[in-house]
Amino acid sequence: MSSPHPSDSALADIARRAAGARDDATDFLRQLVACETAVRNPVTPEFLAETRTCLSLVRRFLEALGCEAHEWDTRDGYPTLAARLPGAGNGKSLTFNGHVDVVPVGDAAGWSYDPWAGEIADGKLYGRGSADMKAGLVSMLYAVRSVLAAGYRPAGDVWFHVVSDEELVGRGTRECIEKFPAADAVLDAEPTDLIVIPTEGGLEHLRIEIEGREAHAGSRWRNLAPGENGPGVNAVEKGVKLVTAIQDLERQWANRKSHPLFPPGYNSLLPAIFIAGPGGGHDGQLNVVNNPGTMANYCAIEYNIWYYPDESCEQVKADFAAFVHAVCQTDDWLREHPPKLTWALRDITFPAFETAPDHPFIELLAANVQKAGLSPEIKGFSAASDLAWYAQADMPGSLFGPGGIAQAHSPDEFVSLADFHRATEICAAQLAGWCGVERA
Repeated sequence: MSSPHPSDSALADIARRAAGARDDATDFLRQLVACETAVRNPVTPEFLAETRTCLSLVRRFLEALGCEAHEWDTRDGYPTLAARLPGAGNGKSLTFNGHVDVVPVGDAAGWSYDPWAGEIADGKLYGRGSADMKAGLVSMLYAVRSVLAAGYRPAGDVWFHVVSDEELVGRGTRECIEKFPAADAVLDAEPTDLIVIPTEGGLEHLRIEIEGREAHAGSRWRNLAPGENGPGVNAVEKGVKLVTAIQDLERQWANRKSHPLFPPGYNSLLPAIFIAGPGGGHDGQLNVVNNPGTMANYCAIEYNIWYYPDESCEQVKADFAAFVHAVCQTDDWLREHPPKLTWALRDITFPAFETAPDHPFIELLAANVQKAGLSPEIKGFSAASDLAWYAQADMPGSLFGPGGIAQAHSPDEFVSLADFHRATEICAAQLAGWCGVERA
C-alpha cells in the first residue's frame, strides 16, 4: 500500500502549526508531569488515582481531535488507553506508543527541583517522567494536532496505545496489540536524544539458586585444614564461584559477538542481586535472617542478560545453562547439587526488535530528522522498551523521541525544550509522509 505524498506546502503548513503550538505543548507537558504516576508492584490506590487523572487528560485531548477512545484496566489492574483517528482510507496506518508511568522519585533530597512541578530553567523542563517519557507522548499528540490544525487529515488510520505499566514490564502494550488491528508501522517516543533507533536487543532476567549445607562457624576450619572434611558447605562461596566464572563468559561473549548498531560489550551478563544466608530459602528470599555464626545453606543470584537482535533467545539460554553446568562439573558439591535456573523472572523477558535501516519507514524518519536541521543517526537501543512486543506482531517501527536515557530514572530528570519541540515537528512530518494527508 502507498500513501498520498504530502506536498511541500502541506508539510510547511504543518510545521508552522507545530511551531505555533509550542507554548500550549509545554503547558500540557507540565500538566502530565504534575500527575504523580510513580508505578509500583503491586498496584497502589494512589498510583491508580494519579494515573486515571493523567490518562483522562490524554483521552480528552485525543477525543477533541476526533479520536475514538477505549479505556480499560489490564488483567494486572493497570489503566490503559487506546484511541483511533480514522483516516481517509487510502493511506498507510501508524501506531504511536507511549507510557505515562514513571519510576519512583527516590530520595527527594537529591533533587534540585520539585519532581512533580515541571519547573523550567535554562531551556529545560524538569520533573520525574519529563524525559521518560511524557515529553515523547506529548510530541506525538501535538504532531497529530498540528496536521489537523493545518487543515489536513491523515489518509491512513492513526492509533495511540498509551499504557501505565511499561516500567514494570507490564501487559498494557501487549493487550493493545491483542485487542486492535495491526498498523503498517509503529513509532515509540522513548527518550533517544532524537536518534533513530530501529532495533533493540533481547532481555532476560534470570535467577540462579544454589544449595549449601549448614554448619556452625566454629567448624569452618575443617573446610580449610589439610586432611579435614568440614561438615558444612557455604552457599555464599559456591555463588561467588559461579559469579566469577560467569564474568569470564561475559568477556568471551563480548569479544566473540557483535552487531553493527550496538557498542562492543552490549551483550552483558549483570549479577544485580545476591542474597544468601543460613536457614534456607526459596524464590530468591531467605526463610530466616540469622547471623554469620552459621554457614549459609541458600544463595540466590539474579542476572540481567542482554543479547543481540540477530541471536536466538533459546540459544542464548541454552549456551548459558551449558556453561553453568560445565563450571559445576569442576566442583564436587555443585556437580552433585546443581543450581536451579529460573528464566523470565517476574515475567521480565523482552524479545529483540529489529527493523532494517533501509526500511521505508526508517529512511523516511531519517530524512525528516535531516530536514529538521540535525544529522540523522541510526543506532541500537541500550535498554528495553514496549516496541519489542510489536515485533511479535510483525510490525516494523522505531524508537524516536526527545530526552535521553542519561536523564531518565535519575534525580533532576529533564528534557530540553528545544528537542521536545523539534521532536513534535519531526513526528508531524513523519505522520504526514507515512500515512499521507488529504485536505479535510
